[in-house]
Amino acid sequence: MFICCPKVYNQLVACGATEGTIKNAKTILDQMRYKRKGKPLPGAKIRSISQRSFNKIVDHVSDVLVLLANCPEYDSIVPELKLIALEAYPDSLLLGNAKASQSRAEMETALVDRNEIFNAKNTGFVDTFQSTKHSVKAIFGANGPQYHQVAQFKFRRIRD
Repeated sequence: MFICCPKVYNQLVACGATEGTIKNAKTILDQMRYKRKGKPLPGAKIRSISQRSFNKIVDHVSDVLVLLANCPEYDSIVPELKLIALEAYPDSLLLGNAKASQSRAEMETALVDRNEIFNAKNTGFVDTFQSTKHSVKAIFGANGPQYHQVAQFKFRRIRD
C-alpha cells in the first residue's frame, strides 16, 4: 500500500472524485510521506515523528480505505487497486508485524540464554577459558612458548 498509495491517489483523481475527497486523500498521502504542513519555525531543529510509527501507518492505510469506500466514483480497472484487493492490506500488515514481534521476542530470549552460557560463574565460557589460560601459565611459566600462544587471547563477559 505504501507503494500503491500514489497510484490509488492518481486513480482517485482520474475517476472524477470530488475536490474534498481528493484533498483528503492528498493529506493522508502527505502524512504517509512524513511531509510537514506549512513551513517549520525559524531555528527549529526538531522533526516530528508522530506519523512514523507502524501503527500510525496502518491507521493511514485504513483511512485511505474508508475514503475509498465512501467514494462511489472510485472504480479501478487495475486488479491490485480495486477496493476489495486493498481491504486485505491492513490485515496483512498487522499479521507481518505480529510475526516480526514474535521473532524479536524469540531472538531476545536466545540472546539472554547465550549470555548466561558465556557469563555463568565458574562454568561459563569466559571463566573456563580464563582458568585454562592461567593453568597454561602455571604449568609452562609466563615465558614459555605454550603460554605465549594463549596469552594474546582476551576473554570478556558479554554485556546487554
